[in-house]
Amino acid sequence: MAIVRTLIINNQAVLLLGAYNSDAVHRSELPGGKIEKGETIIYAAVRENKEETGLETKIVKMMGWMTNGKRERIYFAIGQMLHPRQHIILEDKFDSYLWLPISHEFILPLAPSAERALDKYKSEYRHKFSYL
Repeated sequence: MAIVRTLIINNQAVLLLGAYNSDAVHRSELPGGKIEKGETIIYAAVRENKEETGLETKIVKMMGWMTNGKRERIYFAIGQMLHPRQHIILEDKFDSYLWLPISHEFILPLAPSAERALDKYKSEYRHKFSYL
């Protein structure tokens, strides 16, 4: 199975979604989910962003992939909102969201894949997408 996660960037902040995991720990995660059969990675990212946040987005760059402990491949994308004044409408599985400035150190409990993607964005892509 393959998953896609998107760093939705707006005003140099990244959107994080909050929810409790199966261990009753509140974690922040990037929007995303399973890539359905027949979908491209980019199409799945845009669809998952809409389902989980209500935001219409476009993907501006694919960042790469990693595998998790379940041997799932997780792809990472950089996305941007199509309409800057959109309102976030969270999917039921999430209880909160936060626009975290990219320049801040991460003090929130992040899912490992989110932490890795944010670190990669800060080190490799931030200067290329400073307009987001």
